[in-house]
Amino acid sequence: VDDLSATVELGVLLMFVPSEDGLWLTYELPDWAEKDIAKAVRDWSELDLVRFQVAGMPKVWKVWNMVFILVPKFLLWYSVTAAGFRYLMETPGIIDLIVNAMALTFILDIDELIIDRFATVATKHIMQNLEAFPLFDAEEEDKETPEQAYKRLAKSELAAWKLGDWRVCYLFVPKKLAITFAIMAVFVCKYYNTYCYREEDGTWVSKDLHLPKGVHWDPLSLFFTPVDMDSEPAWSMSGAIAAAAGR
Repeated sequence: VDDLSATVELGVLLMFVPSEDGLWLTYELPDWAEKDIAKAVRDWSELDLVRFQVAGMPKVWKVWNMVFILVPKFLLWYSVTAAGFRYLMETPGIIDLIVNAMALTFILDIDELIIDRFATVATKHIMQNLEAFPLFDAEEEDKETPEQAYKRLAKSELAAWKLGDWRVCYLFVPKKLAITFAIMAVFVCKYYNTYCYREEDGTWVSKDLHLPKGVHWDPLSLFFTPVDMDSEPAWSMSGAIAAAAGR
């Protein structure tokens, strides 16, 4: 869920960030004191006066980020999640299931691992001090006193809210838990529709198992081309039932 949320946030950022060149690096002096006095009081260095912020992004870079970062990141999440549900449904041993889950988690975290191990000190400093992109101007609200803020909140928001209002209910809904249940329902249905078929009595039965024709590894088959399978099944539910009945 966290990786999916990060992917969605990246898409929202690409959508709302202005499509123009912006100043992401500025040098700002404190307005409440002289620079030397402020540095001595706050124990600042010259680097603390440098401000990093999310600014505008040209359309070319938006398209580049969407094609080479956003779409592959979502495809990787989808593939790993689908494989994880298949492991969950088909792995009988709890130890094997835990090991497979840890391996899948490592795949999703590999981009953060690469940045943590191989990024330069300057890159890490910029990312740690990067300010978020403001979606609205809160300058007037910042100048309000606590009494003024309470009156504005009571007049514009609290007075219009009721216990049955969807906005109130939305605040109390555990969003990540709801998203987790929704994703689980979607992928469980996908698993049964992909690997099982429904009998006349309503039971779901596993489809016939076919072995691949060869062991040659093709990286493109992960997303684009299916693997060629033998026409003769290596295992079938009807054969397994007949073999069990003949014992």
